Amino acid sequence: MTNIKIQKIKKKDYKTMLDIYTRAYLSVWEKWDKEQIKDFFTFLLKRKIKVKFVLEDKIIWWFIAEIKPWYEGNMLFDPELFIDIDYQKKWYGTILLKKALELAEKKHKAKTIVGFTFKNTFHINWYKKLWINPSTDRQMLYWDIKTIIQK
Repeated sequence: MTNIKIQKIKKKDYKTMLDIYTRAYLSVWEKWDKEQIKDFFTFLLKRKIKVKFVLEDKIIWWFIAEIKPWYEGNMLFDPELFIDIDYQKKWYGTILLKKALELAEKKHKAKTIVGFTFKNTFHINWYKKLWINPSTDRQMLYWDIKTIIQK
């Protein structure tokens, strides 16, 4: 894991990001057409935090989120994260999420995360491993960054 570099996402990365997204996410659960994906990426790339994780010159994971000021401290809002399918189920996602949260905490003073998902999706079990227990069909997830980093 020490060979992994955290870098800002650049325009030249967009094609690779789209490929990771398509292979890791769309093929499993969401079905978007190309125009919708283009709109989604345009929306995501306006967010404050945009980082990629590179291993041996290959992007293996990317993380995008907004920072929202809140009375409890800055909130990491509606993060999007995607890991290349070749690196799934090997603890990379969990370790890299913790690194992204540490970065958000340090650089942006983020204290909490708010995200959204559907209960009956393939990735909900991963959220449960992070001590988040959804209880409805549509779930707003809210948790403390320090708790996740420490576990």
